[in-house]
Amino acid sequence: IMYNTLLDAYIKQGMNVEIEKLVQEMVDLWIEPDSVAYGMLIDGFVKVGKLDEALKYFKRMTEAGFQPDIGSYNKLFGHLRNEGKLDEANRIFLGMVDGGNLPDVTTYDILTKEFSREGRAEEIKDYF
Repeated sequence: IMYNTLLDAYIKQGMNVEIEKLVQEMVDLWIEPDSVAYGMLIDGFVKVGKLDEALKYFKRMTEAGFQPDIGSYNKLFGHLRNEGKLDEANRIFLGMVDGGNLPDVTTYDILTKEFSREGRAEEIKDYF
């Protein structure tokens, strides 16, 4: 819990170097970040507009065997949409579904709007 509290504070302050050091310290002490810690990292970096960092921790999270909750997925999808990274959002969506996570109304709303905006409306039906 203490590490998660520190992670939250560092994320809110944009202290990326300290975040990396803290995560490494956790690993060195055999304290593997849990799904809560990874979720905080993903959500925190998305909130401050650091999509690449969020994606880095998303990848680490899934490689460690954890699945983000639907809220974390939707935040990622929203920011990927804003960055015009529809193919990346699609890849993550397929992994989400393959991992047993079901999309919700927000997920469909984010993705269908982006496919429509990109002129790829015919692909929307593949999601239903």
